[in-house]
Amino acid sequence: MKEEAKKILLPLLAKHLALSYHLDLPPSEFFSYKIDQLLSLPHSERPKILTTLLAERFLKDNFSNGCYQEKIFHLLLEEFKPLKGYLFYFPEKFLPKEVHFFKYQDFYFLPSFFRGLPEVFINLWKIEKPFTALYVELNSEKDLEKNLMMLLTFSSLGLTRISKKALPLVEGLLEVEKFLSLNSWEEKSSYLVVTQEEMPEDIKGILISTDPLGRKYYLIKEISYHHLQLALETLAGPIGVVPIKLSQENPFNQIPLSLLALASLEHARRAGLKVKQLDGFSLHVLGDLLLELEDIALAKKVYLLAKDYTRQPVELDLSLAKIYYALGDYETAEKLLRRHLCGCAKEDPMIHFNLAQVYLAKEDKNSAEYHLFKAYLLHPENSLYRQRLVEYLYLEDRKEEVLEILLPVKNLELSERLILGKIFFALGNYEESLKHLSLLIDKPERDGEASIYLAFLYLNLKKNPEIAELFLKEAQEKLEPSVYQRLKKELAL
Repeated sequence: MKEEAKKILLPLLAKHLALSYHLDLPPSEFFSYKIDQLLSLPHSERPKILTTLLAERFLKDNFSNGCYQEKIFHLLLEEFKPLKGYLFYFPEKFLPKEVHFFKYQDFYFLPSFFRGLPEVFINLWKIEKPFTALYVELNSEKDLEKNLMMLLTFSSLGLTRISKKALPLVEGLLEVEKFLSLNSWEEKSSYLVVTQEEMPEDIKGILISTDPLGRKYYLIKEISYHHLQLALETLAGPIGVVPIKLSQENPFNQIPLSLLALASLEHARRAGLKVKQLDGFSLHVLGDLLLELEDIALAKKVYLLAKDYTRQPVELDLSLAKIYYALGDYETAEKLLRRHLCGCAKEDPMIHFNLAQVYLAKEDKNSAEYHLFKAYLLHPENSLYRQRLVEYLYLEDRKEEVLEILLPVKNLELSERLILGKIFFALGNYEESLKHLSLLIDKPERDGEASIYLAFLYLNLKKNPEIAELFLKEAQEKLEPSVYQRLKKELAL
């Protein structure tokens, strides 16, 4: 059973079952006791173990086919207000065996407090089985039913992951799809228009939907594009326009109409245009938006449709390579990137940077190092390229090269200060180490190794044992026990 289930579900079951003893065993001891062991215990120790066995049995009785059943899901819904996580729909009834979902009717749920959600999505995208997942915050059964209806509509759009960030951007599409499915709208002189403002009175349009961001979706019938464009020029931009006839042609007919409207609007916004009619490059823009919203599968599909229409082939292949890299298909990612290597002065450093990540994943250090240096030398002011090169060199224990690169830099990133602090500590230059590591005291970049170094520095340089003890405790929480004990012994703490 997953560690999160042990830590959260069993105590929750104890509360639900009104057990008089708390489940205060460490998670490692759950599902480790047998009846014979219980009988061998002194009577005074039996109640705690009996409580555990009862909660474990209840959980086992409500776990089948790799899923927690509805009774367990309802306990979560009663306990957590709101209950945050993702609702999943699998139209082909396929479930990955390694994931323990919470079942509800024909749908499945994973709470946000279960670690490994990013890996769940990556693995689902890898096997290319259809699914849709919607981020939800549930307070009641009513919330649940509403979100299940939304989930089904999003599934019909081909969306695979609707994150919290994505929801306001795509929620307006629900009413658009519902309207289009119930009404006749295929006249050749019809347009789907997305705007922030109300349509002028002389334009007879049907307001289909207004999304949470205030964007209005209109269906405009029986009008020439010239007349429509003149009317739209009186409004504030950006405005997206999709001719219905165009949406039925290849490649646009492979994307739902509501998503095409979103593509044209986003194209207008990013290009700084007041009005933008859908074109082939709008698909590239839609792919960028979907990738930003973390829907890798649909972004990949849209990018592939856009390949013959994009005006930015290098950028498109960079994005596609990023997707294939995330999915573990390093060969395809490498192939996409290498086709843009030209050996010329105008070579794109991002191509080299991304190739380096691919080669690191393939454990080809020589190629990775070459491309890390190439990206850095093409654009040495870029902190991203510099940081990744420095991290690589530091892990290879090439401290002098790290110092050569970083010491002339005036505005260091925190990750670079972390590395410098560790290097100066290893060299015995404690004053310089403290100068860098002290800037990380309230920053998430500080790791367990830095914490134990700060404990040493505050104890021996700053002569502040109380603060040193706090850093030592923090290091113990962050480091593996064996690493912590080794460093503590080496530093005589």
